[in-house]
Amino acid sequence: MSISSNKKYNSRKNPCRNVCKGVFLPYRTVENRKDVKAMDMMVFWLILTIICIVVEVGTVGLVSIWFAGGALIACFLDMAGLHVIVQVIVFLVVSLLLLAVTRPLAKTWLNTNRTKTNYEGIIGKVVRVTEKIDNFNETGTALVNGQEWTARSENDNISFEQGELAQVINIAGVKLIVKKYED
Repeated sequence: MSISSNKKYNSRKNPCRNVCKGVFLPYRTVENRKDVKAMDMMVFWLILTIICIVVEVGTVGLVSIWFAGGALIACFLDMAGLHVIVQVIVFLVVSLLLLAVTRPLAKTWLNTNRTKTNYEGIIGKVVRVTEKIDNFNETGTALVNGQEWTARSENDNISFEQGELAQVINIAGVKLIVKKYED
């Protein structure tokens, strides 16, 4: 008696009943499937999970790892025999929920010791003009945190005299862009 003719071996109660080309097919038989492509969904979800993990390893954006979680859940749903449409919907819902809920928490947890750069720390500061700022003559410097910077007015028609206070509104290259400081 061959294994394929054994009714007990092919029964639905035995999850190890079907081996097709060395691939384990849980809770399914090739005979009762209308389309063998449906089995490919489990492989698709596993490959998508692996691709998302590999992409996440190569980036630092914390985006694709959440889709790997959604793909893994969809793979489990495929093994449970749920319809492909349900798998896709659950994949999208789980992925987007993970992205929306856990990504902000993960970003704050991973970026705890971020400090402002020199550039970010200067914008908004009040500076003292050390040399007359005149855009037409391309002159002007200002003192920021003990360092002298080249400075230009945001408006070409406004100039600043030495000793005046100005507020930094932007940095263009290595030049401070300033406006009149108002108390």
